[in-house]
Amino acid sequence: MRARYRLDDLRIDVARQRVERGGVALEVGGLSFRLLHYLLQQGQRVVDFDELIQNVWAPALVNEETVTQRVRLLRQALGDDSRQPRYLRSVRGRGYQLCVPVQLEQASPVDALWRRGVWIAAGIVALVCIGAGATWWLQTRDAPPAQAALLQRADYYAGIGQRDDNERAIGLYRQRLQEAPDDRQAQLGLSRAYSARVCQYDGDATFALQALRLADAVVAVQPGLAAAYAARGYALDCQGRNGDALAAYEQALQLDPSADAVRGSAAYLYERQGKLVQALSANLAVREPTRVRFLPIQIASNLSLLGYASAAEARYRKNFFSSIRTIRSPIWLGLRSCSNMAARPKRRRR
Repeated sequence: MRARYRLDDLRIDVARQRVERGGVALEVGGLSFRLLHYLLQQGQRVVDFDELIQNVWAPALVNEETVTQRVRLLRQALGDDSRQPRYLRSVRGRGYQLCVPVQLEQASPVDALWRRGVWIAAGIVALVCIGAGATWWLQTRDAPPAQAALLQRADYYAGIGQRDDNERAIGLYRQRLQEAPDDRQAQLGLSRAYSARVCQYDGDATFALQALRLADAVVAVQPGLAAAYAARGYALDCQGRNGDALAAYEQALQLDPSADAVRGSAAYLYERQGKLVQALSANLAVREPTRVRFLPIQIASNLSLLGYASAAEARYRKNFFSSIRTIRSPIWLGLRSCSNMAARPKRRRR
């Protein structure tokens, strides 16, 4: 077993989970030690965020910010400086890399004897606990945590709404489908991500066809699953087949009336088809407005096309100023200043 590593002036004992510099132990433990150990095993290879999440944090669901914070804590424990790194450097847009080559050290006879004793003790404990452990495994074997974590990460990236994160989600869904080609959740996730690649990020239109095939495959085996019809509608929507897409959205809503995001998509197509009353009715029926992007704009558009210009203008104005306040833009401060100046009574010149 590779019990010891040397990294510059650091000595890392894996068996004891101990990091020393000049014979003095550093406070590196728990997740920080696991992160350091994994990086040591990779040598000076650049390790990306997804790999770290999968091998250090899984099955916990975390994001890149969590990794960044843990790296910061590890650096603090090692006395490293991110601006002039000695042990661990960040590689922009890629991940992290050790600054110097990793050296392996052979364990001393005393260490080997100590480790043998540890393993004997661990074996005794394992024999005592094996019955309970086997029972727990039998109860939970239907939901492997690593697989669940992989899909959770894919769903997380897909939900961010950025091109790069959508591509990352596609890679994770593909990875899961290589392991389990019939995983329905992964099929639908990949279908939605392919549709987003076309509709939101100007990708090749052929991916909308692949998205439709994935959704149809799930519909064929689970015809009562609302999410499958929603994914089918999205794929058809991205192909410009508005009528077919609307029919799929309506089927999804029949199966799951609480699907607000689907209702918002259907409302948009109602408006495109000139069914303005249905569009407005669908938008106003949304129960959780935060789940539908641009819902206030859609409602304002419906009102405008129906001839309620004043009501539409009021909603447009409210949405605009709400957005400005939310981002706390200097523009908002300027607009308030101008508004206040305009409201003041002007003095007459003498």
